Amino acid sequence: MYKLLLILKYLRRKLAPLFAALAVTLCTAMVIIVISVMGGFLDMLKDSAKSITGDLVIEAAFGLRGFPAYDGLTQRLETMDEVAVATPAIRSMGLINFANGPTPVLVHGIDFAGMDAVIGLQDRAVWGEQDVADRTQLIEEMGGYERQGLERGGEAMREALPVDPGEGNGVAGAWLGVEVFPGNYRQDDGTYDFDNSFVGGSFTLTVVPVSERGTLGSVEPARQTLLVRNDFKSGLYDVDSQTVLLPLGVLQRMLRMDERMGFVGDVDPDTGEGGELQVVAPARVNRVVVKVDETTLDTRTLEEVRDQVDTVVGAYFDEVGVNQPVYVDTWEDQHGQLIGAVQNEKGLITFLFIVISAVAVVMVATTFYMTVLEKTRDIGTLRALGASRLGIAALFLGYGLAIGVVGAAAGTGLAAAVVTYLNEIQAFLASALGVTGWLAVALVGGAVLGATLGVVIGFIRRHLLWWVTVLAGTLAAALFVPALGLVLFKTGFAEQLNTTFSFQMWDPQTYFFDTIPARLDGLEVGLIALGAVVSSVLGAVVPALVASAQDPVEALRYE
Repeated sequence: MYKLLLILKYLRRKLAPLFAALAVTLCTAMVIIVISVMGGFLDMLKDSAKSITGDLVIEAAFGLRGFPAYDGLTQRLETMDEVAVATPAIRSMGLINFANGPTPVLVHGIDFAGMDAVIGLQDRAVWGEQDVADRTQLIEEMGGYERQGLERGGEAMREALPVDPGEGNGVAGAWLGVEVFPGNYRQDDGTYDFDNSFVGGSFTLTVVPVSERGTLGSVEPARQTLLVRNDFKSGLYDVDSQTVLLPLGVLQRMLRMDERMGFVGDVDPDTGEGGELQVVAPARVNRVVVKVDETTLDTRTLEEVRDQVDTVVGAYFDEVGVNQPVYVDTWEDQHGQLIGAVQNEKGLITFLFIVISAVAVVMVATTFYMTVLEKTRDIGTLRALGASRLGIAALFLGYGLAIGVVGAAAGTGLAAAVVTYLNEIQAFLASALGVTGWLAVALVGGAVLGATLGVVIGFIRRHLLWWVTVLAGTLAAALFVPALGLVLFKTGFAEQLNTTFSFQMWDPQTYFFDTIPARLDGLEVGLIALGAVVSSVLGAVVPALVASAQDPVEALRYE
């Protein structure tokens, strides 16, 4: 019982332990905030990567050679309990031209409705349906799509024209990554202005077809004029700055991966008659995107589902006689290099801040050692009254434990508040720091000046505390009231202060994420708090051993 009473007494009446607890608090909060922000960034990166890839991707090993019989494959996959949706797609390189010179892009031919079911494509649309409808109506009033050069598109172009916004889910037409068109300039708040977008305009896309054997041959590049139906934003700059989405059938024809018919059999070379019209080249794609049933992932890992899908794909290709090797990857496999780099950065930064936080251990050890020296006579008295060496050691270890618990709890609370309101804090620092700092300087400066004068006058005329209290409050009010008056009544003064003195941790115009990503992970927070408590106890070990080794007679004689 005496140990608990002494620990509580030392915590309440000594200032040095409070500084040690403050050091533990700040170190705990610092590590939690850093790991939460980095973890939030990593989670947002993963969400963005998954949102544009789907859960699984079945991809041809030889690129644009692709593989046929994909309709049957998607149907076979959708019969699996583990698969919710499967949709075919093509990915290729191309050149996009806005009449300002060609720019290399990644071209994705997709079934818009199918891809929307897999990755929620409509949720990634930058512009609302009403904006697109108004722009479409405006173009029609100006003379229709022909004025955009779309008459050169022919049949393929008509398939790429947008559906009426009221039909279906409105997912149709050619979409651009929001950073592809140079006019989509990000504003200060990270948003885009629809008036600067290219929605409703046309661009020319050029791709190079590849034969079934994977060769270019003598095929000329294919060019197509397309209409921008909408922009999309995945959250990954590399994707949003170089990706074009267009209907699967359009890209198939451009790449000569569509179904081709021909006469097979005896054909008269003079008349061209005879033979039988058959499919001589089936339609091909080079990837199938799969969404895994969510309930399946409650009991099985994505890797297990991938392996089962791989088995089904292999069996199906053997059954239909397709001899094209494919890879089945998870979304993490597709973006492994980027995600791995961010994970390594998170681990490295966390390690560095943990090393920096070792100052808390030193602080606790120094504080306790000074306490041992200060309480040498108390230690001697306790030993003389029958306290054992182990009891004295336990007293100081318990003291360290108490400081660690108080510091870890306070640090966790501080970090939770900062992480929860991090974006609000940034908004305050960016918009109200000037006025707040101005008023704080007036208030604190007046109080400090008044307290200084109070000390001088108090020494001369006595009643030090009275003079300090009166003058500190008087001068604080004398400076604060005029400062507040300037803010309230001088036109433009507050705006000038906030413009001149502002701090923005996360500039949405620079960073592709609009807000600071942060999240609290209960396990990580618990481990960090536990580490802070253990560090405090470790910091108290040496002083506790020194205290327990004190000779009671010598301790009682200590001056």
